Amino acid sequence: MKLKDVAQIIAGRNVPKDKLLNSGDILYLNAKNIKDNELNLSSVSYVMKDSVQEKDILRPGDILLVRIGAGIGNMALFTAPESAVIGSPVFCIRSDDEDLIEKLKSKKVEIKELAKGTALLSLTISDLSELEI
Repeated sequence: MKLKDVAQIIAGRNVPKDKLLNSGDILYLNAKNIKDNELNLSSVSYVMKDSVQEKDILRPGDILLVRIGAGIGNMALFTAPESAVIGSPVFCIRSDDEDLIEKLKSKKVEIKELAKGTALLSLTISDLSELEI
């Protein structure tokens, strides 16, 4: 079975730095917030609600996966008590399969091998969606 058969993969949004705030309505999570299979909220930015669409807001249980750079394959379950959106270096994987994050963790090496690029490695939705789980 492929990932695309059990999950929806959603790309993060690019938010210009001048729109990022020290406080605001909605958490803005980036690759730096995903380490060691956990969500790290020690250093976060915020965006105002009027700068995001409702469809981009994360849901409890969403899996956040770093898709670009040295952290490719790092993942965490979204459990923050606040509303949040993700930046472009992160994918949201949304599924009803409660065991999916464990399946993905066991495929971390394969996920990293899917990355392409010369200067900066990155994953694409199309490549990740073909991952056998």
